[in-house]
Amino acid sequence: MEIEKIIRCAECNAVYQENAFSSPLCQHSFCGNCFMKMKKEAIENNPYENSNETVFIMECPVCHVVGKIQEDEEMYANRALSMLAKTFTNMPFSRQEKSQLCEECEAEEATERCEECGVYLCKKCGEKTHSFQVLKSHHRVPYNSKNPEISKENLTCPLHPNRMKEYFCTKCNMAICVDCIVLGEHREHDIVKLEHLAQGAETRVSLALTRNASIINQLESKLSKIRSLQDSLGDKLSRTKLILEKRFIEAYDALENRQAALVQELDDVGYTVSAGIQRFLNSNKRQINVLTLCKQFAQQIIQINNPMVLHEFENILEKILSTEGFDEKEFNKSQYEITAEFESVEDETLRLATITAPKFYGLLGHQVLEISDRYELPEEEMDFFKVVIKSGGVLTVKAWNGTDGGCIRLNIRDKLVIESGGKIDLTGLGYRGGEAVNQATEGRAKQGESHNGKGGDQQTANNGGGGGGLGTGAFGGYGGGGGGYGTKGKDAGANTYSSGFHPGATGGDTYGDEQISTLYRGSGGGSGHPYSNGQTKGKGGNGGGALLIRARMVINDGEILCDGEKGEDGISGTYGSGGGGGSGGSILIFANLINNGKISALGGKGGVNTNPGYQGICSNGGDGGDGRIALKGILKGNPTTPNAFLLKKK
Repeated sequence: MEIEKIIRCAECNAVYQENAFSSPLCQHSFCGNCFMKMKKEAIENNPYENSNETVFIMECPVCHVVGKIQEDEEMYANRALSMLAKTFTNMPFSRQEKSQLCEECEAEEATERCEECGVYLCKKCGEKTHSFQVLKSHHRVPYNSKNPEISKENLTCPLHPNRMKEYFCTKCNMAICVDCIVLGEHREHDIVKLEHLAQGAETRVSLALTRNASIINQLESKLSKIRSLQDSLGDKLSRTKLILEKRFIEAYDALENRQAALVQELDDVGYTVSAGIQRFLNSNKRQINVLTLCKQFAQQIIQINNPMVLHEFENILEKILSTEGFDEKEFNKSQYEITAEFESVEDETLRLATITAPKFYGLLGHQVLEISDRYELPEEEMDFFKVVIKSGGVLTVKAWNGTDGGCIRLNIRDKLVIESGGKIDLTGLGYRGGEAVNQATEGRAKQGESHNGKGGDQQTANNGGGGGGLGTGAFGGYGGGGGGYGTKGKDAGANTYSSGFHPGATGGDTYGDEQISTLYRGSGGGSGHPYSNGQTKGKGGNGGGALLIRARMVINDGEILCDGEKGEDGISGTYGSGGGGGSGGSILIFANLINNGKISALGGKGGVNTNPGYQGICSNGGDGGDGRIALKGILKGNPTTPNAFLLKKK
């Protein structure tokens, strides 16, 4: 039949089993295997012409037409042709190119076909499904899936074995013979010859193909409109984005103008206050001037309302109110410097410069700190807009004194910039090392301090603090144990005098966690035993301080140090032992970090004994353990020492 040629692949001549694909270059159609093979060869032999488009060159193997083809094979799927092949191969007179599976279990090969149900079944499923009373009367005829068109059983009428099925009853939807029409129950039914039925089916399929082609064209037209609408929406989105950015810039400019106006108002107030104070000084007695000016001076500082300015001007107030007497010239000079700096404007921000370094300026909540010399923060926790540490600048804080100190918490809205030669230094500002002892009798030196407090005169560790060195009378002494924190402190060297062996003081234990859930300082090392009476040396090294930085970004070209302090060396010529090194402290950074410099929280080295020829009588102190470093952000550049623990984002 002509329709049988239509449903066969133009390359391998096989009937379409699943999808059929039509070439846009010509009118030939191919099965899925052949089309994919042609596409693969085309991709291997012809690279894409344009890297931004998935287009390749393909040649039709039948007519040898060459043209461009899109990589997406779904664009060329001919679903109408696939449906036609499936419909045709299910007809009783069609040729089957592959084994027919049982339509019930879909696993075994079909051995029979029910004429009434129109389904192919294996023997087991046929007996199972037709065991019901209503289906027992159905005609199940043998079926040869290998070559059904030459199976005589398949073409023979089951009711009249001597007749072939040449007709089709449209009412009963089954093939019948001539005796079924004349003698059977189909006498008054509408009957069509099978060959006429096939011709009619071909016509209907052709009409269906035409309708499907029309539907496909309509869908493609709608798809084109949808893509056009998508492009239009993209353009509108871009325009809306530009409008929003413009409005944001306008709003930002308006805020800056408002800020400049407020700065000018503050300038006017500054000049007015300064002039009033000067007139008051000139018109009142000396004692009244002292009290009044101090009051006005205090009010001005309160108006500035900044901890750093309060701290820097504290010395001026002490000088004014000192027992040495009031110096009116000194007061006027300081007032002039305060007022002038208070009224000056730089970079559209109000500049508040201190009398000494560092420079500090900005509106409240927008302060900028610039450091070019050594500067000690007056408070443990402070807020800034931006912090810049110049070359030669050192930002630090007072050492731990048993109550506070040794810790910095910086909240920076923008950036922390540490230039080359600048640094944040909290080395040895943490928990204190064991104090040096001055006795050489039988006993022990002092343990290092840890987060649980100061230690005693024990050789064992004080939590993270290193143990104190032991004195053995005539047999010498031992060094102090190293402080511990992120890693355990090292034990002090052993005393091996006179072929004996006495282990040194114990190194401090670890504490805390790698996420730095608690911002601990580093622990101190234990002190070493001096051995000789009246000598005081061999103090344990202090632990490193604790640093917390919250910022948008940290750019470090200098140094950030929270290292432990080195233990003190033993007394030269007296068989004294060295103190244990302090452990490194904590560095916790919530920011993206560009580290081209150094970030360190390492333990300090243990002090050494100063009698190399008498190693058995005295010993070296143990090295301090490393501290902890944690970062919540992106790290670029040099690694930290020790390596930072990267906190996960929630």
